[in-house]
Amino acid sequence: MSEQTNGSTPTPLKLSSLRQWSEDHMAAIFEAPTLEDAVKAIADSFPDNVRATLNGAPLARSSIDKMVAVMRPTPQGGLKVHWKEGCEVANDPYNRVS
Repeated sequence: MSEQTNGSTPTPLKLSSLRQWSEDHMAAIFEAPTLEDAVKAIADSFPDNVRATLNGAPLARSSIDKMVAVMRPTPQGGLKVHWKEGCEVANDPYNRVS
């Protein structure tokens, strides 16, 4: 994957780490100020045909939406995500942002 600017030579796109992606997307979903914003963040993070499981059982995207809705204290109140531990794996200098 590459990005080209002003007709110049394409430069490789830098991908964020899975840890950074997770922190950003989980915060967007769970800390969203409204349920509508949370559902939009889920849609922005996962395709409608995502293959997810919960305790080994298949979980449809619509079920993810419902689970997030149930976890929220109120439709107008988000949760706060606190990461207890994060672990980065070895950086690939061609695909990762330092």
